[in-house]
Amino acid sequence: MLSKSHFSLVKDWVFLLKDFQNQWHLQEINDYYQTPIWQKINGVLQSEIMTLGQDDFPVDNIPQWQSWQTETYRFIRLLNTELLFFASAQQPQTKQLKINSITQKLQGAIALSENLLNQAMGNGQ
Repeated sequence: MLSKSHFSLVKDWVFLLKDFQNQWHLQEINDYYQTPIWQKINGVLQSEIMTLGQDDFPVDNIPQWQSWQTETYRFIRLLNTELLFFASAQQPQTKQLKINSITQKLQGAIALSENLLNQAMGNGQ
């Protein structure tokens, strides 16, 4: 389903998200959206994931790839917003709500990509 280069791209993407997730769980800094790893996530999204088009895939794989691209983009945009709100939150309750929301969205983005990889491996990758 995915070529080796696309499989590798998604696999590297998952590792990048998991690195950020580990950093997030450590709760060491407040402005996560300014960290080098978060900047790298946004850079990879814009320069590698969103630049792939229909010509990069066999016709039968285009809908699944486009769906993954769209949902991945949505998750990262929502995470950007949540991280900004987290950084500006003053109330402990608000911070906790944002922590929960960020954790859920991050898990969703990882699960989405892992699902794509699992499907690719199930199809002989």
